[in-house]
Amino acid sequence: MVHILTDKEMQDILNDPHPATLLGFGGYIYANKADIYSDYLKNKFVEIDKKYHLKSQRNKNKGLKGEFLMCGIIDLAMWRFGFRLGKDYTVIRTKKGKKGVDFKLTCLDTVFLCEAKNWAVTTWVDKKTYDKKIKTRFFEDGINILMIIKDKINDVEQMYKQHSTDNGKPIFYVDIDNFMDVNKNDIFDINYNLLWGVMRLSNYV
Repeated sequence: MVHILTDKEMQDILNDPHPATLLGFGGYIYANKADIYSDYLKNKFVEIDKKYHLKSQRNKNKGLKGEFLMCGIIDLAMWRFGFRLGKDYTVIRTKKGKKGVDFKLTCLDTVFLCEAKNWAVTTWVDKKTYDKKIKTRFFEDGINILMIIKDKINDVEQMYKQHSTDNGKPIFYVDIDNFMDVNKNDIFDINYNLLWGVMRLSNYV
């Protein structure tokens, strides 16, 4: 269900003649494209809400939204630099059980291990949660990129000081403002998270 868009899919979305009308964030050449992509993500989030709306499906709902947002951040960051899927970069999923990240991005021979954690502020990051959800994901040779709400960064850092990642490399953060819960699909929140995420990822690519 979640995948990195091909060049044709990107063009179909970004050439939408009827994009959503947003406030936008002026000053960035890709701001209008992000507005259009945000509308695309909102539609996907609504589809997820329809499919996974039960209380018992909340984690599945939030997880898929987090992965979709991470896909969007990668898509637009690569587009911004003029990179092309299959030519300048590739993206694969490496998750196998408790091992592997959501997305392994290889861009110009540099590997980025991208993990999306759509957690709430109240999520308790103890050693068990950290080991299972973060530490063992970053086990390959690559740059660790973790998309997480900014309020949880300190908790993760406290755990990292005690238990570093399996590849021994530091974690770099794509810190989003809030998490996307069931029926929480405000277009302005999506737009802000997407634009900010692209800027943050661009610092590392």
